[in-house]
Amino acid sequence: MRKKLLILGMCVAMVFSMTACKSSSSGKTASNGELTDNSKADMQGTLYKTTVKLGQYKGLKVGESNAKATEEEIEKAVQNVLESNATDRKYEEGVLELGDTANIDFEGKINGVAFEGGTSKGYNLKLGGGGFIKGFEDGLVGKKVGETVELNLKFPDDYKNSSTGELSEHAGKDVIFTVTINCFNRSIVPELTDAFVKEYCTVYKVETVSELKEYLEKQLVLNKKLSAIWQTLLDSTEITYNKGEVAGLVEQMKNQYVQYYNAYGMKLSDYLEYAGMTEEEFDQQMDTSVRNSLKNIVIAMTVAREEGLEVTETEYREEVDPDVEAGTFDSLEEFQAMYPKQDTVDSLLYYKVLEWIADKCEVVPDTEIETTTKEPETTTAAE
Repeated sequence: MRKKLLILGMCVAMVFSMTACKSSSSGKTASNGELTDNSKADMQGTLYKTTVKLGQYKGLKVGESNAKATEEEIEKAVQNVLESNATDRKYEEGVLELGDTANIDFEGKINGVAFEGGTSKGYNLKLGGGGFIKGFEDGLVGKKVGETVELNLKFPDDYKNSSTGELSEHAGKDVIFTVTINCFNRSIVPELTDAFVKEYCTVYKVETVSELKEYLEKQLVLNKKLSAIWQTLLDSTEITYNKGEVAGLVEQMKNQYVQYYNAYGMKLSDYLEYAGMTEEEFDQQMDTSVRNSLKNIVIAMTVAREEGLEVTETEYREEVDPDVEAGTFDSLEEFQAMYPKQDTVDSLLYYKVLEWIADKCEVVPDTEIETTTKEPETTTAAE
């Protein structure tokens, strides 16, 4: 399901972040803290200690404009698929265009004097990415490989030091950058053909352009329906958090941050100092994030059990076998060591529940949709 949810953005990222922090190299789960076999799973989904009292989740009203996808939306989704399969090509001659990644040597001078941080060789700069001050990237568009360009620019009046966040001494000053273009990379977007679909879109179980558009249209409508009604479901659902479960997930999420920054030779404290955040504020942010995600996931898992929804072994294998057969993993066991079966099942089940809820929506004129919501009710249980 990691690949199938290309279009569906609402809520789904939450379940992935939660299942990612739910697992550990030791095979423990956050919901019960016990060792698990990565090759086994409850096909009705993880049973959390945090519980919910569901509000209305069947027959929720959705406006007719959110029950269809426009041609423009479908074409944009198609373009996203094409761009996600684009390949980079290196050019050692030619003219730069917006969107190219130029490899450049540059030297900046203020009043004829080079300044710290203003000189680099072999720097890769995406034109149009907004990485440099206004006028720098635009000044390279239309220039040729091998050409040296002189850019007469000015630092913004509010230009800040990237490492301290404080106003830079260069703010508001004129600057001249001498830039030499070494080469550039350009993203080549494939053409939309049946051959492209058959080769690159097999994960969506489509083989023609027409089938791809139908699939994307379905995902767009699903996404729009859920975006329209999900908050109503959240607001009408009472949740009782389990302290230990929340604390365990917060700790695991925090450890992920620690590991991430350690990989770059940094400490979490370095990031917090840069972000201007205390550890207590960071912990509170993690707590809020976990609680929000947990509510979404527990709602979905509870609906699944209420309605008898589950993931079949066939559905599970249809999801994981392509990765194994493609040689990404040597065996199913190796795949499950990286992606425990329960995590994959939970993701598949989450998607199945979303589809089920969206399918049960009642489509009505937009004028019938109420815009008011109430505050959700929550309580926290003991360990």
